Amino acid sequence: MATGDQLIYYYLAWYIVLPAIYVALMTIYANKFQFWTMSGEVNRAFRELKGLRDSGISKFNAYISAATQDESSRSRLRSLLDLFAVSPVDLDPVGIVPKLKHLMDEYEQRFKSEASTALKSNDPVLIGKTVGYAEAAASLDILYKIVNHFLWLTNKYSSLGLLQQLYAIMPLVLKMGKSFLGFMDALEKGAPIGDGIGPMSVGLLMLGAQKFDIAPDTSAALTKMEDRRVLLVKAKGPASNLGHLDDAVQRARLIYGGISAIITIDAQLRLESERSGDTARGVGVAIGGLGVERFNIEEKASEEGIPLYAILVKESYIEAITAMAKDIAESVDAVHDALREVLREKVPPEGLAVVIGVGNTLGVAQ
Repeated sequence: MATGDQLIYYYLAWYIVLPAIYVALMTIYANKFQFWTMSGEVNRAFRELKGLRDSGISKFNAYISAATQDESSRSRLRSLLDLFAVSPVDLDPVGIVPKLKHLMDEYEQRFKSEASTALKSNDPVLIGKTVGYAEAAASLDILYKIVNHFLWLTNKYSSLGLLQQLYAIMPLVLKMGKSFLGFMDALEKGAPIGDGIGPMSVGLLMLGAQKFDIAPDTSAALTKMEDRRVLLVKAKGPASNLGHLDDAVQRARLIYGGISAIITIDAQLRLESERSGDTARGVGVAIGGLGVERFNIEEKASEEGIPLYAILVKESYIEAITAMAKDIAESVDAVHDALREVLREKVPPEGLAVVIGVGNTLGVAQ
């Protein structure tokens, strides 16, 4: 049986000395323990990202191996993974938009010309598919390289701050990586993607109408809806295209004169609490990207007082660049109803409305 002195020693050890040691260790090593724990999670996610990158590169290599037997052509197609565009000087922001438009047009044409030369083909569907594969593989590669760069810095300087940021964004990075692979799968099947809901909505209205090229890679058709003249515009499918929508609007002004309204139909990135496939209506030009096309359309519309309306379909980032989900495809009827309502209420009888289906036309004909 323990004596009184022994009980005092036990009490001091369990309730004073050991807690004091624990507090001292936590004070000294708490950040290191946190670093080790979070580092393990980040490295696990990074290995998964590397697997996604490797899978994307393998898919791209398998595609070009099947597309051409010429090794020099394959090498030329692989070089597309490193193709880049240098941002124009913006020290004086006046005139930056024409510079950006020129640069992005050149970048797009370089991509397509390289693919056309390597494949010895002018087939727009084949070229669009090749460019899509290259862009998806390049996106996975640069995503991997950026994360790898910051992971190296984190380990080099044992930076808990950098590690915490990587820990926070890795789930989103992995979602992006998986969506790029999903885009490759859609390319392989020639299936429409979620971002194509705008072109799909407009393309269905083009059925039976006389189509013509109104701008590079951009198709149009003049029809009647609700006793109003409607010029339907979308990128030319079923190749993977985005078109030149601002040029199409400029050409429409030259061909038809006055425009009563410009209506854009596009996908909208939804919030987590929102439901995919829901539609929303508003004003403005609904075109994403760098904003060059939106700027040009807004500028012409503001000069002439042309009303701008938008119809949006909500979807997640992953849904936008992977094969179109059923909920999104079924929103076409709601989009058409919203369009007819805007035409009736905002466009005068016999007026001309330009309706633009914004988005990637992969798998969407006209």
